[in-house]
Order: sequence, then structure tokens, then C-alpha cells
Amino acid sequence: MKFKLSVFFVLAAIAFTIISLMSINDGYGSIKPAVYFFPYPFLSILWQSSVSIYIFLIGILQYAFYGFLADFIKENKTKMIVLSCLLILHLVTACWLVNSLPAGFH
Repeated sequence: MKFKLSVFFVLAAIAFTIISLMSINDGYGSIKPAVYFFPYPFLSILWQSSVSIYIFLIGILQYAFYGFLADFIKENKTKMIVLSCLLILHLVTACWLVNSLPAGFH
């Protein structure tokens, strides 16, 4: 099994992490790009009210899972359906989370 998409998704996650960290800017920037890129790890903000580097590490695993799933599925039609469903779920979760951020996060 080749892991072409897994490598692509992990590299994309690393790029998204750099963009997110630059947008946060030591707490003086915006957290929204990070939430859009990594919605599932950022769900922890709802009960912790803090951001740590571990959120981004979990986010990289999130994208690695996306890539592994894409590499694992052999049939192209099924692969597109699964990735489309993941994308829709990712976007819905991110939009909901941005609207649900606690006070102080922007």
C-alpha cells in the first residue's frame, strides 16, 4: 500500500499548523483560522478555555487519519464519497465551533 495521500495530508497539516500559529500571534491575533483547520481538537476549548500545542499535534493526527483513510479505500467513487463526507463534517463542525467560542476567544 502506498501512502501518497497520507503524506500529502500530514504535510498539509504541518502547513496549516504554521499558518494557525502565525494567526494566533501570541494571543494577540485570531484563533479562528486554527479552529477552521483543526475543529476536532479545538472542541476541547469549550471545556478547558485554553489552547496548547497538543491541540495542533492532535490536529496533525486528524489529517493523518484523513490521508490513511483515503489511501486505504481502493475504489475511487467510494473514496470521493468518504472524503466528501469528511469535508462536510469538518466544515460544519468548524463553523459551529467558531460560533460557540467562549468569550475572550476571537
